[in-house]
Amino acid sequence: MSRMEKTPEQRYERLRETVQQTILRNFPNPGRKGCPGNRVIQEVAGRRELIEDDAWQHITHCSPCYASFLQSKNEFRALRRRRGLGALAAGIAAIVMASAFTVYELNHRREQASIHGEETYEAAALDLKDSSPLRGPEVGPGNPVSRFLPNKKLDLAIYLPFGSEPGKYEIQLRKAGQALVTVEANAVLKQGSTDLHVKIDLSKYPPGGYVVALRQPPWSWRENPVTLR
Repeated sequence: MSRMEKTPEQRYERLRETVQQTILRNFPNPGRKGCPGNRVIQEVAGRRELIEDDAWQHITHCSPCYASFLQSKNEFRALRRRRGLGALAAGIAAIVMASAFTVYELNHRREQASIHGEETYEAAALDLKDSSPLRGPEVGPGNPVSRFLPNKKLDLAIYLPFGSEPGKYEIQLRKAGQALVTVEANAVLKQGSTDLHVKIDLSKYPPGGYVVALRQPPWSWRENPVTLR
């Protein structure tokens, strides 16, 4: 590869294209389950800053919605150019990098599962970084926003709230206050993020609303709504 092909702009364009094509291929949703609709997608595409809320989480894990998001993003970009505002390169780069991290993590876990003959477990991620830290005496929902998880056997990465301590954690899937599954895992601190990985079987539970509760003993449980689908 020549030196002229290694400019920052060219590297960025290759990364952007790779991330976009990966999301467009790897998250089919032919039944359009949980899709927020064109109005929400357009609102997310028109944002000037990255907000990792429930709508953003769904769009980056749903190939049809992501295709609509890219179309709306291009339309907004063209409109802003016509108005002389220019392209918001920094904001786009932040979106691409956030998507790249999610795609890389999921693909890496799929590859590792395949290497070790564990193809029955599907890689998934639950991002709780914006919830309250998992420590202290309080009990209650960590964040009222519901996340989405497939009702399958999962090799699950959980990104704990900012400020959470590394160490041993207990994780439960709950319905109507009843614990359906309880597992344990060790969280580690890497690059400022406290993450844990656990294998959990959600295949026997029907789609609908549930709660993922976490705690680091002896602290109290913190609940986070999730939707299985």
